[in-house]
Amino acid sequence: MGWMTEIEKTENRIQFAEANGASKIAQEARVVLAGLKEEEEEKEAAREAAKKIEAARVAQVYATAKETGVAQILEKHEDYCNDPREDCNMDIVTVIVKPDGSTITERDHTW
Repeated sequence: MGWMTEIEKTENRIQFAEANGASKIAQEARVVLAGLKEEEEEKEAAREAAKKIEAARVAQVYATAKETGVAQILEKHEDYCNDPREDCNMDIVTVIVKPDGSTITERDHTW
């Protein structure tokens, strides 16, 4: 959202430049701005595609767990230790999908 605000501000500046006799500069700025808009649209399309791919992956993990009756790993990553009583900095976090569709999260401390 912040990016679109900057584009709108730039469009206003271009209009101001045109109104004050700097049409050549405004024309060059419009070319640059068009490229930036196109780049932002491509980034947004890539973000949307990534979301769809991730949703399909998650659905497949749930389906596999249900069909096979075997728990499946949905996600595995590192995170800061959440237990101040443990003498570690990082945990390995594993999110598991059970055959009934519920999830459990396991945290393994890395001492």
